[in-house]
Amino acid sequence: MHLAKTHDVIVLTHERFRNDIEPALNNFPGPRPRFVFHETRLLRRVPFNSITALPKYIIWQLSVLPTAIRLIGEARYDVIMHLTMGTFRYPSWLGFLGVPFVFGPAGGGERAPMRFFHGLPVRERLVEFARTALIVSGKFDPLLWIAHSRARLIFARTEQTRQALPFFLRNRVVIRQEIGSDPTADKREPAARLPEEPLRLVMGARLLGWKGVHIAIETMAVLRTRGVCATLDVFGQGHLQEWLTGKLRGLGLDDCVRLRGYVPFEEMQQHMRSAHCFLFPSLHDSGGTVVLEAFGNGLPVVCLDLGGPKDFVTRESGRVVGTAGRGIGEVARALADEIEDLNRDDALRRKLAAGALARGRELSWVNQMDGAMRLINGVLDTSTGSDVVEMER
Repeated sequence: MHLAKTHDVIVLTHERFRNDIEPALNNFPGPRPRFVFHETRLLRRVPFNSITALPKYIIWQLSVLPTAIRLIGEARYDVIMHLTMGTFRYPSWLGFLGVPFVFGPAGGGERAPMRFFHGLPVRERLVEFARTALIVSGKFDPLLWIAHSRARLIFARTEQTRQALPFFLRNRVVIRQEIGSDPTADKREPAARLPEEPLRLVMGARLLGWKGVHIAIETMAVLRTRGVCATLDVFGQGHLQEWLTGKLRGLGLDDCVRLRGYVPFEEMQQHMRSAHCFLFPSLHDSGGTVVLEAFGNGLPVVCLDLGGPKDFVTRESGRVVGTAGRGIGEVARALADEIEDLNRDDALRRKLAAGALARGRELSWVNQMDGAMRLINGVLDTSTGSDVVEMER
């Protein structure tokens, strides 16, 4: 929507999103992109779920080429941007259409030390081993080499993803996140805290091993042994629900840590507005949309120096805990140290809350997109107002 204010934008996307996009466009004032919807007949009746998503995506990327060729035959385009699936391991073939090509922002190269998966169910550890093998294999995948070599510019979400690409592609990679924050963030006030009131922590994450909920629970156990009065609400669902519930019971934390399950977006925002701090010990998130949502609600963020969230959080908006040479217990104690500081010093918490709101404004969609387009124009030597074909979720 922001690009459409100064560019002619066509978004080529999947037919299944039509019923969400078209009503939203009707309520949007000002210039709008043109949306072109495509679906391959081969998979029209195949349901979309976690099992079918990847094969449907791969087939869609191939089947969409004739549609893209038709669009290119209708008008002149200055650049094609491929945004999704947002993983470097799944290449796009749009770079072969004779139009300057930009790939990304892509993630998927982020890894965490296996010691942080210690104690989790065997399935979680096997998944991480397999994922690590896939990341490493990307450096030797000839199809990935061929497709990515067509890009004049590659946006990677993190340095780890840049390093996961073949060495001869890294000189055309720029670190850039693909997400922006709510522009109305500056209208929200952080939650106040009454004397003797528990420090209310909130976490939004699926209940999967790599999301670090088990580390958050260990952190709460440390806080309890130190006598810190704090509660944690975890919003999200996943197959570790039962395992995490048992862990809470075993540690005697089920009175202060609540697994709240899935809640709609607006309800999640309300919970954030009444909390005092956002805890996010995720192990390899490429981005961190929920971190920007926390900023928009005036929540200081405490996270790990793994993945993308560390690039959002500054000393003025939260705390980033180092993981080098540390195990789960040491990281949990370090997270507890930062939370204990916020519990003890409410002036510090309020200062970081104000910094979180300011950081959210810095990372607004307008700033994010303008920065990306400056980079694209610089590399492609295109002018303002150029046509853009944009691949979107």
